[in-house]
Formats: sequence, structure tokens, C-alpha cells
Amino acid sequence: MLSKLKSKSILDGARGQTVMDTNALIDCVGRLSQLLMDFPNIKELDINPLLVLPKEKGVKVLDARIVVE
Repeated sequence: MLSKLKSKSILDGARGQTVMDTNALIDCVGRLSQLLMDFPNIKELDINPLLVLPKEKGVKVLDARIVVE
């Protein structure tokens, strides 16, 4: 899933940068997908920004908006 992202090299620590927690990102996307399947009355989900933290530190959602019908 992440291998197709243009920013994959950045997440992997390109040019000496910090390696980011891609496992947490994958887990987060999977959990959000499950949330949408479990609650079909959710019509929109907007997360912006979602921060990917350094390896083993997880991810953080700084702002989210959910539209429920």
C-alpha cells in the first residue's frame, strides 16, 4: 500500500532523515477502513493533518471531521 506513495522514501528516512512509523500508519488506515465498514451512516471522513511520528511512536490526528447521515 505505501510502496506506491511518492513520499515513501521520506517515510523510510531518505537523506539521513528520521525513519517514520509506517506500521502505525498502515494500522491507522486499516482501522479507519474498518470504522467506515462498521458504521455505514458515516458519509464523510476528513483527517487533516495526520502526523506520522518517528518509528515506534505512532501517528497523531490533529484535526478530523466526520459527517454522519
